[in-house]
Amino acid sequence: MKTEDNIENHYKLMISFKDKILFESELDKKEINYYVENDYFGDKVRFVFLDSDHKKVDNIIINNEIVATVESNLVSDFNDQSKMVKLYLIIAFVFIAIIFLLALFFNFIMT
Repeated sequence: MKTEDNIENHYKLMISFKDKILFESELDKKEINYYVENDYFGDKVRFVFLDSDHKKVDNIIINNEIVATVESNLVSDFNDQSKMVKLYLIIAFVFIAIIFLLALFFNFIMT
């Protein structure tokens, strides 16, 4: 049952697109009210549920091994950032070394 009313006490889940049909089918079987937002987020679809249906939805996800995540802000991984900083430093060092070697080479030729 799809509904848009009375979603003040609600929570949101992001469901993998490949599990969307199975998930909707299970929600309809259990007569759980939900709302699907029309926007897609990569390979995920946002579902909105009443807080009172939280345990029923959790059981559906667990029993059917559905890939779901709670909606949250993505936080970048610190390790990925430090790897990028190292890469930038290496590129800068190589660039400076090439300029220094070229300066030495042209200075040697001119003398």
